[in-house]
Amino acid sequence: MFPRRISDNETIMMRNKERMKAKIMASKKPVLPFILVPLLIIGCIFSGYWVEKSGLASLTSEVSLLQTITKAEVACYNAEYLVTASQRGLNATALAKVQARAKVIQEILNETLVNLGSVNTQPGISNYLFTPSKSPLPGFMAQIYENGRAYITALEQFTQQDITSQTPEVQTNVAALLQQHQVLTKLLMQSRLALKEHIQYSSMHIRWYSTLFSILLVLISIGGIGYLYHSFTKTLYSLEKEKALEKEEVHLLKQKVLSQQTTLQHQLEIMEACCENSPDGLMVLSQDGILYTNSRFDELLELPETLKKAKQLQSLLEHLSAYIQNWGEFSNLFERMKSFPEDKGYTLLEVQGGRYLECYSIPAQLSSDEQKVQIWLFRDSTEFISLCKSYQRRRRNTEVPSPTSFASIFTSTNGKILSADINGLQLFGYDEAEITQLNLRDVLVDSNELALIKLYEETILNKTMLFEATFSRKNGKIFSARVAANYIEVENEPFIELLIQVLEFFKKSQQKREKGEEDPIKKTKNEHVVSS
Repeated sequence: MFPRRISDNETIMMRNKERMKAKIMASKKPVLPFILVPLLIIGCIFSGYWVEKSGLASLTSEVSLLQTITKAEVACYNAEYLVTASQRGLNATALAKVQARAKVIQEILNETLVNLGSVNTQPGISNYLFTPSKSPLPGFMAQIYENGRAYITALEQFTQQDITSQTPEVQTNVAALLQQHQVLTKLLMQSRLALKEHIQYSSMHIRWYSTLFSILLVLISIGGIGYLYHSFTKTLYSLEKEKALEKEEVHLLKQKVLSQQTTLQHQLEIMEACCENSPDGLMVLSQDGILYTNSRFDELLELPETLKKAKQLQSLLEHLSAYIQNWGEFSNLFERMKSFPEDKGYTLLEVQGGRYLECYSIPAQLSSDEQKVQIWLFRDSTEFISLCKSYQRRRRNTEVPSPTSFASIFTSTNGKILSADINGLQLFGYDEAEITQLNLRDVLVDSNELALIKLYEETILNKTMLFEATFSRKNGKIFSARVAANYIEVENEPFIELLIQVLEFFKKSQQKREKGEEDPIKKTKNEHVVSS
């Protein structure tokens, strides 16, 4: 199977679709990288600072607690020094000073324990982010607080006793105080070392996180710059492609316009040849006047040379008023078509020289500018009218039908067939009783009630109506005929007389007349051939 050939319209539609796609791609300016790249560069600069600051902020409580523990440890060492000094046999004044300093140390330790109790040892979100190791504070806090209270109580007793007496009770209290001091000092030193190690480990992790954030942002920045370059390249390519498609589209449009102009010129030549060689005269009228007439129109109406060139409507009507014998009928039809341009009109004109012209008026609309026009058609029917009149004079004396003669049918104004002559009975194949039971629409092919009513109305209005129609015989055979419909009145009763002649016999008769042979109607009745 051969592939289907793509038409010019489909090609142009495909080009338009590609061009629209290129326009959309070109309209997508790389705005995001322009905003993103500077932000990423600034983020790279401040990322380390931000991460480190956030990490150190998460260690604020640990650092504060480390300072408090160190302060408590220093206070314990000072207390040990005072207690040891009191055992060296100081005088009363020196011992009083020792007790006074011990009270100060007691207050410092008391304050330290209060601070230790108020420190929040629960890790926050920053601790989970920047300090993956578990804080050692919760394990030491309870022991430090418990031993610290006992140590402060023993230190309080030390400051209230008379140390100079050196009684066994005093010595026992001092020994217990020194023992409690050793326990508390050991706890403080262990907690300080563990907490310091925890802070150092967490600081290392903070630096690692800061470095990773910086590297990540640098990579994102490089990706943004690559995206920016790719977007610019794609935009430039889209613009070049759009220009190429536009050039190709212009070329295709020029070719299409040239092809359509050639086709239109050819169609115009064909139409002009058809109009000029038409056997009917044509005239196209608009509100502005005469738009077109063919040579046959000039010939039928015998227009002078001045009217052929000027084509003035008023001058043409003045000429026709003198040329047409029944000018009143044409004038009435012209005025009616002027008032109702969308209607159809018909009349039979009798012109100089004893000729008869059928005149039709048909409405039309030009698609180019939606202008409404009227097409007037003039057809020479002199020979047919002469045959009709000749037959009307002889039809009463005709005994045997001739294939070239007319068939006559009388109908009422609603189409009811009232009678038919012998030619009509022979032509349709009915006897007189059968044909009077029919309506005209029963023998007309593709007829309807409205078309028949309109035909009769035009016949009554114009008195005579010529047309061609297709009929069917009783045996089902179909034939085309030329019909002359005449409106007559018998004793004030309206009737329609239809004179029917088969087109085949009418054309043969016309050809023989043109060759100068004898009219078949005038031949002897014995020479005719009866059609079946």
